[in-house]
Amino acid sequence: MISKARFAALSLFLTGLTSNTISGSKEYLYADKDATPVIEFLKPDKIKSESDVQYKLRIRHPNFLEGKGNGPRFVEFYAPWCPHCQHFKPTYIDVARKITDVASNVKFYAVACTTHYDICKDRGVKGYPTIKYFSEGNSTGTLVVRSQVNVKDLMKNYITAKIDSNTDTDKVMKKDSKIIPKPYHGSQIDKTVKTHALTNANANIYHDATSSFIYALHNSIFMTSKTLSNSEADAFETWIRLLSKTLPYTMSDTKNTILLLLDDITGIVQNENIMLDILKERISSQRDKKTSNYENDVPDIASEGWTAACAHSVPASGYTCGLWELFHIMTIGLVEENYKLSKPISTMHAAESLNKYVEHFFACEECRTNFMDMYDSCSFDRCNRLNWNETKHGDIHWKQLPLWLWEVHNDVNMRLMTEEKIRLGLPEPTFKEQQAVVWPSKNDCQVCWNDDGTWQENEVYFYLYQHYWPTDARTVAYVSQKNTDQILITSKNSLSRYLLLCIAMSLFALWLTVRTRKWQKYLTGYHKKADDCCV
Repeated sequence: MISKARFAALSLFLTGLTSNTISGSKEYLYADKDATPVIEFLKPDKIKSESDVQYKLRIRHPNFLEGKGNGPRFVEFYAPWCPHCQHFKPTYIDVARKITDVASNVKFYAVACTTHYDICKDRGVKGYPTIKYFSEGNSTGTLVVRSQVNVKDLMKNYITAKIDSNTDTDKVMKKDSKIIPKPYHGSQIDKTVKTHALTNANANIYHDATSSFIYALHNSIFMTSKTLSNSEADAFETWIRLLSKTLPYTMSDTKNTILLLLDDITGIVQNENIMLDILKERISSQRDKKTSNYENDVPDIASEGWTAACAHSVPASGYTCGLWELFHIMTIGLVEENYKLSKPISTMHAAESLNKYVEHFFACEECRTNFMDMYDSCSFDRCNRLNWNETKHGDIHWKQLPLWLWEVHNDVNMRLMTEEKIRLGLPEPTFKEQQAVVWPSKNDCQVCWNDDGTWQENEVYFYLYQHYWPTDARTVAYVSQKNTDQILITSKNSLSRYLLLCIAMSLFALWLTVRTRKWQKYLTGYHKKADDCCV
């Protein structure tokens, strides 16, 4: 049964998963024998005679990317967590096999940017997957559009003029029929489903969200240089300021890291090394801690990787899962924190901050484009549901932000499932299959569903609220009743009721005191003496 929206990947449901940590940042897609003839660039062993500097230079400048002594070659720069990179893998292998059959001097390489971060930065890689063609003796490379990575286009545009004139190019062209790749276990629809009960899942949620946040700081902020542009700097600062206000206390280590970054934000946007030094110091201090600050042993920023329920044993796929978790925590946090703020955070400001972050710092190119297109087109009525001007009593409006993101995420999951079926040459998903990837399911939350198959928004929000916010830090309480509107009782209302009760008791006490004194006067006859003096 699907019990949580670890929403980045809702298609294959694995039960009985443990919460063991999986480190996915140094995995490869093409390191296995099945990937032949694609050559995965693996980190070489250090030679005894070379210094540390020489070793680092050899890793950062592999021979196949240099011009001298190299023939024609294609290089894919990718991230193993990127679903579109996973989908592209069988196509890249298939094209490589067909072309090398007739043009053995052409080579196909793959570079995992999560492991070889500096190589990809030097080559100006801004999105995944990026494919470049290097002609014989060339070290610069030419960008290849992914839609052109097929035998016909590569032979026509890059290879035909370079190979032996006696090569039968028609032979390889005929091989380029529609590719129906075998299913790849890493291309599952964003695996963010958790099988833990809601009451036990929060620690893992915060762990995975933190892991993705720290991972992004190391790998996704400074993609091509050590200095951010003005638009990038503004997007980054706005995003982390929003997180500093909306993350729960159970992510205090992450919030403290953000505050350190904000203290030196001017320097950080101009020099990546300043941020890396802060992260290194924070992680080192966290690892020195012997005990947890929290009863539920909430993981800190020193923890590496993602839980099994998020990563599903697929190389680095936990990154997108944890990132979605972070997004959802932020939206619930906005509602929670707005009750406390004299000037609430507007839902449109938060949505804009999220969109700008994705635009500048989410490296999966197709994912990024799809999200921005959805956002710009006001999908799911964003432009009407969210607004810039919030009031102190705008909780009805505040809740639209997490509900909007929840709808967006469900839509992403359904789209990924459809793309997966098309990739495998299968029929489009049925209604039943579509419902299988929608979260929460009827099993998870019966009251979330209306009889006609539509959603009960109040119940969905309550479910999200239970899922992403710590139970002992809530400033609101809910009473959920079937077929009735949800009753929301805020801490402010509770305080008002308490004050009213105190006032009422004080007035009663005052009345009682006055009444008692009058009764005492009556019993002692003092009132008669006073009356006699005036006759």
